[in-house]
Amino acid sequence: MTATTTGQQPRTASPELSPLHTWLLHAAARGETIDAIARHTGLSRRSRHFTRIYRTLGARNRAHAVALAYRHGHLDPTDHEPNTPPPHPDHTSRTARTRRLPTRTTR
Repeated sequence: MTATTTGQQPRTASPELSPLHTWLLHAAARGETIDAIARHTGLSRRSRHFTRIYRTLGARNRAHAVALAYRHGHLDPTDHEPNTPPPHPDHTSRTARTRRLPTRTTR
């Protein structure tokens, strides 16, 4: 029997999430507000991390992103340790991470 004949949706490949994005999803799954998450991480309340998570998972909102993260195996229902510190976000720009330019030397 295939997944479609049993009424289940076929599993797709699991999208990649950074450790920070996984931590943010854990915090959202625990019911933490965006303000609380911002205080724990030092990120701006208006950061684009949740937007990136939504885009990566194909989610419409935070609740949908958490549900998809469980479905894809990014979150474990038994692992919601609230005292785990968030990973440090990478504050370098995408250009700086992907293209390392040589530094100029003075003569």
